[in-house]
Amino acid sequence: MHNSEAYFATFVQRSAEDAVLTVPEGLTILPAQLADVGGLARVHCERHGGSIDEQTDKYSTEISDNVGWVSRLLLAAIIDNEVVGFGRVIYFTRPLDAPTNMAPAGWYLAG
Repeated sequence: MHNSEAYFATFVQRSAEDAVLTVPEGLTILPAQLADVGGLARVHCERHGGSIDEQTDKYSTEISDNVGWVSRLLLAAIIDNEVVGFGRVIYFTRPLDAPTNMAPAGWYLAG
């Protein structure tokens, strides 16, 4: 298990003019693969708690069930061959009988 403190930088108050967006060196973001499952489960549990074994099973199933990533995509953020984050997008299809206030069809961030 990793020391979770290593994932958080020390807070430093800055002005908006100091903000510069940079990509961390070595960051790669790719569709998740079965080889990423352990890291995905670890990051999930560090954020939300829970069982590593349970999350490992869930991520394995999600990846195995979505070969080709047609209507959903799970991305793994990797630095130095270690999963450091993840994100999901899911394509929402609006039902034909949907109420007028339902979200439109399209890609949505899902966590």
